[in-house]
Amino acid sequence: AILNYERAKRLAPNDEDINFNLKLANLKTPDKIEHIPPLFFKVWWNNFARLFSIGQWAIISITSFWICILLFCAYIITNKVDLKKVFFLLSALLLFLTIFSFAYAYQGYRTVNSNDEAIVFSASVTVRSSPDENGTDLFVLHEGTKVIILDGIGTWNKIKLADGSVGWLQSKTIEII
Repeated sequence: AILNYERAKRLAPNDEDINFNLKLANLKTPDKIEHIPPLFFKVWWNNFARLFSIGQWAIISITSFWICILLFCAYIITNKVDLKKVFFLLSALLLFLTIFSFAYAYQGYRTVNSNDEAIVFSASVTVRSSPDENGTDLFVLHEGTKVIILDGIGTWNKIKLADGSVGWLQSKTIEII
């Protein structure tokens, strides 16, 4: 259930039902991992990005780009100095809007299509210090725990938990979100 709620959350991050059900499902997992809080400006950036969907950010980007082009053409064509200043300033502002809205659309696209998060699917799995069976046992994870995939070698994946813990586990024990 956690895997599918995480997949649904990527498509609709603001959906209250999905977020509630994901929190409820996570309460049933035995691993209680403490999350490291992100930096304040990253929280602001992500909250602002959630104001619109990926498609809406793309539409804002395209629309503001074309209006920027039209205003810049008006800047070139007009002969009045006051109007030139206004057209130039507005086209510059719309260029910044275009860049930021494109960045938000691209961030959303990358989030939906990334393969760097996974859910543990084995009842329990031992995370090791190196990508082999002889590595030192670091800690044990249980079914339903979310991990971030950092690297992969053969049938092993280097993972990171929300609390910053890093280790290696076999690829067959996780399912990519």
